[in-house]
Amino acid sequence: MAGGGVSDEDNREICKAFSLRELEDAVREMKNNTASRPDGFSLTVFKEFWDFVKMDILEMLNKLHMGELDLATLNYGVLALIPKIKGVVKIKQYQPICLLNVVYKIITKVLTRRLMNVASKIISESQTTFIPGRHS
Repeated sequence: MAGGGVSDEDNREICKAFSLRELEDAVREMKNNTASRPDGFSLTVFKEFWDFVKMDILEMLNKLHMGELDLATLNYGVLALIPKIKGVVKIKQYQPICLLNVVYKIITKVLTRRLMNVASKIISESQTTFIPGRHS
C-alpha cells in the first residue's frame, strides 16, 4: 500500500478554490502545437489571447468548484480516424484519436496537477503506469 493516505492539509489543498496562478501554471505547461479542437481553436489561440480569456476560464473553474458548471457543454469530443498506412482498406489500419475542447483540456490539466500532489500518498508504489517518476 501507499503511504498513510491523504492528510487533512492535503484534503484542504485539493478542495480549496482555484487561483489564477494555479490556472496560469497549468496552461504554461501545456503543449502548443496540437491539433485544433472541435471548437476550432488550438491552445496557441488561448495563449495568444490569454489576457482576454483567463478570467472567464477561472470563473469556469470556480463554478466547477461550487458544483455549478454544466460539464455537458464542455465534456464532448470528436472522434477522428488517422490512417496508419497509405491506402487503408480496413478499420484496423486507422488510429483513432479523440479531439476535446481546449477549455476542457485546461480544466483537466489544473485538476491533474492538483491531484498529482497527493497521488503518491494514496497509490501503491507497485503502480507505475501514469505516475511520473515511477518506472517498472
